[in-house]
Amino acid sequence: MYVYRFIDKNNRIIYVGKTKQTLRTRFYSHNHLPDECYQKVWYIEYIECHTEADMSMKEIYYINREHAKGNAEYNTADVSENPQDFDFRDNWIRYNGSLPVSFPTSINVIENYSDEREEIITASDGRQMKLVYNTVAGVEKYVYPFTPDELLSVFTYFKLQMQESPSILREYGYFRDMLLIAIGISTPFKTKELLEFKYSDVFDEDNEVRGYRIVRDNILYEFAYPFPVIKLLYAFQKAYGANFENDRNKYIFVGNTGEKLNYTSINKSLLRACTKSNLSIRHSGESLRKTYFRHIYDSADNICEAIECIEFLSGTYTHFPGRVLKYIEAIPHDYVSDPAVYIKDKYIINKVAFDWDVKFKYQNKWEW
Repeated sequence: MYVYRFIDKNNRIIYVGKTKQTLRTRFYSHNHLPDECYQKVWYIEYIECHTEADMSMKEIYYINREHAKGNAEYNTADVSENPQDFDFRDNWIRYNGSLPVSFPTSINVIENYSDEREEIITASDGRQMKLVYNTVAGVEKYVYPFTPDELLSVFTYFKLQMQESPSILREYGYFRDMLLIAIGISTPFKTKELLEFKYSDVFDEDNEVRGYRIVRDNILYEFAYPFPVIKLLYAFQKAYGANFENDRNKYIFVGNTGEKLNYTSINKSLLRACTKSNLSIRHSGESLRKTYFRHIYDSADNICEAIECIEFLSGTYTHFPGRVLKYIEAIPHDYVSDPAVYIKDKYIINKVAFDWDVKFKYQNKWEW
């Protein structure tokens, strides 16, 4: 969810809007204003909002603040007074993506900005690889992997909530979500795949924790969970009296009424945990898988091996290193618009041969 503003060549804000769409989608469908408004736009800035309520409140705030200055002439508002009770100190971000030709004088159109770039790079063995990457934060709803410190804060939050829970049902919810997060940052599964886990997927006939299994290239592989996850699984099993005979076909992660937990619920739980822990809200269920891959990357001695390992475990063979690095947020902000430069500067990729046979070397190095 975004609030955005159109700015002319005199650095005057001439319009403020909001959208729940991606920025690119919204701008390409923007047609309700007079043509002269779009023709005045020099550049666009935006902020990302936590909730729909935040988005709506900030849009009204900024419209009226600019009206009080004699700006935002293409907005309509009930009042034109500078708000007194609020003082939002948002950091606005320049939109650097493509715009339609209806914004003819915008720097985005003049400079022919594109949402995607690609570059061909050559490895030392002569193979050529294409880097394809998105240059715009805000073109897609993007979430980030957790850092180790952020994970510590999130786990601390859940443990405290469990201790202070007024009921067993509430305590179960916090324990369940903590367990899902622990598995999510320790395996290559998407969160929606974790929600499909049944008791028999995690425990065997003897009620012992079994390894998790993935199929790649029609071959079944099984890996052991990290020790902290195994401890949590046994604690969860003991606390709620689950056993293979009675629960083999039951979902591991269920809601208060016994139904399978849904993706929205775990996202809300993560958002609440991050908010209470004073963390960035740009985390969701997708952050768990990204965290797992990011830690494989951070523990690797060789970027080439790390990328191959991540592609194998994710089941997605793009052979575009830039996409992998962007996905796990491994490219510094100074290089986001041109990750090929970062790869060359940091790893001298044209002097390193890719070893595409490495599949498991770093898989179990992520410990927490």
